[in-house]
Amino acid sequence: MANVTQRIRQLLRSPAGQRVIDQARRELAKPHNRERLKALAHRLTKRR
Repeated sequence: MANVTQRIRQLLRSPAGQRVIDQARRELAKPHNRERLKALAHRLTKRR
């Protein structure tokens, strides 16, 4: 049985995975979404 990282790599190399990557790049090109992602990363990485 393939482990999780191998399955993710396999998905990302497939045509469906490439479509997901392209869609994510288009969404991240929008300034509003970049700001939301920065805010999420900040919340997840700030120390308590």
